[in-house]
Amino acid sequence: MNKTTAFTSYKNRCKNRAHRSPASIPEYLHRLGLSLLWHYPMAQVFDILTDYQEYLTAEKEQEADPDRLFQKFGSPEAVTKELLTENRSEKPYPYLMPFLWGALLLLFLWEAMHQDGLSPVFLCLACFALFGLIRGREHMAIARRFPAGQFPAGRIILTHMLVIVMIAVKEGIMRYACAHAENLPVKIFHMYTDRLINALFSLFVLSLLLTAGVMLVKSAFSSIRHFPAAVHAAGAAVSTAKTLQTLKSMDLNQTAHEILFYPLICYGTALVIALCFTVLLRPGKPEKHYTQRGGCHGCTD
Repeated sequence: MNKTTAFTSYKNRCKNRAHRSPASIPEYLHRLGLSLLWHYPMAQVFDILTDYQEYLTAEKEQEADPDRLFQKFGSPEAVTKELLTENRSEKPYPYLMPFLWGALLLLFLWEAMHQDGLSPVFLCLACFALFGLIRGREHMAIARRFPAGQFPAGRIILTHMLVIVMIAVKEGIMRYACAHAENLPVKIFHMYTDRLINALFSLFVLSLLLTAGVMLVKSAFSSIRHFPAAVHAAGAAVSTAKTLQTLKSMDLNQTAHEILFYPLICYGTALVIALCFTVLLRPGKPEKHYTQRGGCHGCTD
């Protein structure tokens, strides 16, 4: 089997898995919750799932065949599209928030990008790590309420780790170009492209970082109490403090590698701790029940 055939087979398996009929109400609600999380805050997702759980439970008493029951309601993806169509007047979440934060920070970043040695790498690593943990936390909240198979924690972590690797490679290329810019064309290329990339990159990263913080605050009041959001705040604070200390006390030309890797190590410590919570947590027991606000009753941890 060549690579093209293998990729096609994998794509078909993923497509069939996404469109297959759910086997139970918890699995249906689990898929619906994961679909809704792309468009609604977690608290609102729990409210919608609670309503659909009541509808499905009431209809199940009249319809014994689960396949016909789910066909009547439609696939989870179709339900999500229908809800988005009905609520077009609402502000899109979370797509609008990064642009709003970015507009407010544009002037600050325009000044900050001219400071030599100020690299946005640590902010970018913290940003994508935060979003990865947020997604894992929200998926775990859905899995605890509606158990349906194995929680794909590894897939979520791998996706965001690949993004972090791409960011580190970009920074390495730019630093290499700066160190080996011996001829005029390379110097001109570096002077213009580096400033432009860093300006756009910093705008994107800082806006997403603030958005991630807002999302963490919102999600802290909804369901899982034993997933400490303080870990994220501590990691970002340590990373920022160590980076500022490095910028003030050392020669930037001799410690460029420390500006890149030292904050990564600092925040990585808190990241590993938080990922341990994500990986070690398992879906909750079926007898646990929740309120409409997503608060867990009967949870002792």
